[in-house]
Amino acid sequence: RQVVAAELVKAGHQVKHIDDVGRTEDHESCSDAERAFPDFILQEEDRLRRLEKMRQAGELTRPTKSAADRSSEVVAARLDRPAQEVDAMEELRAAGNQTELVQAQRRLARVHRLAEAHGAMAKKVLTNTPQWILDEAREQEEWIAQKKAEKAEKTRTASAGAAGAPDEAAG
Repeated sequence: RQVVAAELVKAGHQVKHIDDVGRTEDHESCSDAERAFPDFILQEEDRLRRLEKMRQAGELTRPTKSAADRSSEVVAARLDRPAQEVDAMEELRAAGNQTELVQAQRRLARVHRLAEAHGAMAKKVLTNTPQWILDEAREQEEWIAQKKAEKAEKTRTASAGAAGAPDEAAG
């Protein structure tokens, strides 16, 4: 805002700023404003000029990375590290009240569900897990599958309805 105002004042325009109470005040003179600018603003123009010269000379290119290389490196690094073990009973004991207990149960069921889904690639693995946490994880899995099926059905009927609508309008 200050840079634009300073350029407008240099060009001979009158610039007024509105303060937080709604009063207007004239923009400070150009020489005072230049001294008040932070270094990163003053150096921005030079940086952009250098960047444009590098781009025109062909020196500036984005680094090319193969997605396959990155993913295989990530997989290898992930398999090299052991999964973090989370003691389920300790987490449940740490809950201070009923709300925290319910949240911990849901979180632990989610961790178990993701650990089963990811197998050796899982970041966290539950230990000392009670059966009811495993049951809740199974319920979460069923609920997610049900919601995905409902969403697929909804999009299928919406696309079928959209495809059938022009035929009805034409007939």
